[in-house]
Amino acid sequence: MSYRYGERVALNGVSLTVMPGDVFALLGPNGAGKSTLIRTLCGRLRPTSGSVLIDGHNPARSRVARGRIGLVPQDIALYPYMTVAENLSVFGRLAGIRGAQLVTMVDHAITATGLEERVDQRVETLSGGYKRRANIASALLHAPKLLVLDEPTVGVDLDARNSINAVLRSLSEGGMSVLITTHDLDQAASVASNVGIIVQGQIVETGAPDELVAERYGGAQEMVLLLAELADPGVAAILTNSGFKSLEEGRLWRGRLSSDGPGIDALTSQLVSAGARVRETRVRQPGLDSLYADLTGESEVA
Repeated sequence: MSYRYGERVALNGVSLTVMPGDVFALLGPNGAGKSTLIRTLCGRLRPTSGSVLIDGHNPARSRVARGRIGLVPQDIALYPYMTVAENLSVFGRLAGIRGAQLVTMVDHAITATGLEERVDQRVETLSGGYKRRANIASALLHAPKLLVLDEPTVGVDLDARNSINAVLRSLSEGGMSVLITTHDLDQAASVASNVGIIVQGQIVETGAPDELVAERYGGAQEMVLLLAELADPGVAAILTNSGFKSLEEGRLWRGRLSSDGPGIDALTSQLVSAGARVRETRVRQPGLDSLYADLTGESEVA
């Protein structure tokens, strides 16, 4: 599937499958094409070439297909002065649900998102995490087959993120397909059964996170090194020649330790002799953040 904005190619030959029970995390830098892909999947844009199928139907042409998608935007799309229950009732009616079915679906959405103790609380008084849960609940009222979430944990604390992840796992275990876009690599590594990394409109890697990391790095170890100040040309040359890359304007460096290269002590000694002040060194197994950094040139290592 491809999409163009005039002469600019936003999506270039993207192929993506989200199976029932999957939590699929779409990762990529800003401007990589994530938002365009979401709009295309939801039927808001028609691909320039290729097609999108939701349960066998094209959402750009089929109201049935669009009705099988639940979209949770990054911004909280709820009425702040209404309670959680009132919001869900309103959104259920907007989805065409009435009577006893509405009561049933509201109860189901509240239970699925763990909002039982917040149903009578106004949205404006909720914590960020509970607002996010209520946002998810509003997208579940029509029992979608595919739930699409744009940055579902942005701006929430660790406990709230873990709670939201638990909701997503529970939905997937019930057979729902879940697609999230996120910059939170820890979330993707912990909750996603599959990830796709998109760069300049192309998905450059896709698969189970652990399998992708093992395939690329095997049993190699990774070293993260923090300098007290920016690396001067001599220090930068030592690190670059040892296969390290700068992640933070010359202070934070990451590289893999090879069997035929210098060890930690030898490398540190070289750096100190060149005038570097080494603040911290860490050795760890490469993870999803390592793969992301290698494929996109960006990193969240700190």
